[in-house]
Amino acid sequence: MIEKFKNKILQLIDKNDKLLLTVSGGSDSVAMTDLFAKAGLRFDIAHCNFKLRGTDADEDAVFVRKLAQKYNAKFHLLECPAVHFAEKKGISIEMAARELRYAWFASLARKYSYTKIATAHNLNDSVETILLNLAHKTGLKGLTGIPEINNLYIRPLLGFAKDEILDYCKRNNLDYRIDKTNFQTVYQRNKIRHLIIPEFEKINPAFLQNVIETASNLRQYAAFFDIHFKKFKQECIINEKQLIFIKQECLKNYFPQELFLFEFLKNYGFNRNHILNILDNLKTTESAEFMSDTYSVVISRNEIVLFAKQFFDDRNKIYEINLNQFGQITISKGNYDEIKISLELFDAKNYRIEKKRQIAQLDFDKLTFPLILRKWKKGDYFYPYGMKGKKKISDYFNDNKFSFVEKNKTWILESDGQIVWIVNHRLDKRFALTNSTKKILRIMTF
Repeated sequence: MIEKFKNKILQLIDKNDKLLLTVSGGSDSVAMTDLFAKAGLRFDIAHCNFKLRGTDADEDAVFVRKLAQKYNAKFHLLECPAVHFAEKKGISIEMAARELRYAWFASLARKYSYTKIATAHNLNDSVETILLNLAHKTGLKGLTGIPEINNLYIRPLLGFAKDEILDYCKRNNLDYRIDKTNFQTVYQRNKIRHLIIPEFEKINPAFLQNVIETASNLRQYAAFFDIHFKKFKQECIINEKQLIFIKQECLKNYFPQELFLFEFLKNYGFNRNHILNILDNLKTTESAEFMSDTYSVVISRNEIVLFAKQFFDDRNKIYEINLNQFGQITISKGNYDEIKISLELFDAKNYRIEKKRQIAQLDFDKLTFPLILRKWKKGDYFYPYGMKGKKKISDYFNDNKFSFVEKNKTWILESDGQIVWIVNHRLDKRFALTNSTKKILRIMTF
């Protein structure tokens, strides 16, 4: 087992790595510590006491401290009541302990410059994880088991079954602590360990090894998909500050579309039902919005747009332009949605009219200050210059084939509750210049 371990550890670490071993005091972590020592590697030891088993937990901490002394290793101890943390966050004690544990390990790595952190997960743990993921529904990666290396973390015992580890401890006279809660089948993992896996082993004694080999095969399929998924993101995804665009035409080149779209959107809280509904909508010409807890996907005029829900939360916010604010003004709603305008007042005599979309030339005496800059809202209407009667802003947008993003980027200039200008698009004729205009307010965007 020592030679097998040496061959494995050389694949997981570099000679200059500073190592931290996470040691519970159980057989797995005790065996791992001894194997690191016999491989001639220097390391420090970290132990967590979550105050879940009374004096037993305290005795575990004492045991691991002595183990660190035995191997001349620096000892780190975290004492934290996981129950209080679980209640505060509304999560299970198991999840709370995991969050606390990994947050602490990460803080140790930053403080002491550890470059590799070793955990003592074994082959049985990986099989249990696969079955646990399967019980709760999972994707391809959930069936590949525990990875040997994941950023800082290495798991050098994944190639060893529990029986091998126990035999190693016995042959090398290694004492270890026994956690009695590991035998309580009220916990899901323990139920799989003690009740479910033994039944599979009755069907096939090689069950554990077969699952691990299957997981290895699936990792290859996952790696194959990752290559194509990376290409999909490069070709089909556009990041534009706070908005993400998915090219519809590009998406059609990837099959099955459901898989690629799900893999991308799942990190934003979207589930498979969301994906199916989105794909169904793509077959129509209707606009639609789909929401997770924190994100929205909008389909509009061949666009698929992803954005955080709060992105348009301030769309009802207004900006006042007072009579004394001539010159250049910058109004920003975040680095995506910014407008810069300048205001100048002219005498109508000898004024040369400029015909540019970025310029509004208004009859100053028809305006009431402060002017208001805002985004459009349902029910808005105006009297378009050059047209008869009034028109809803929403109809103007649709007639001119505004996309979802264009609608929400467009500003509205308002005077005393009346729309003056759809900025950079169309003027309201009520504020247009006439032969009787005396003063002209020239507003330009840039």
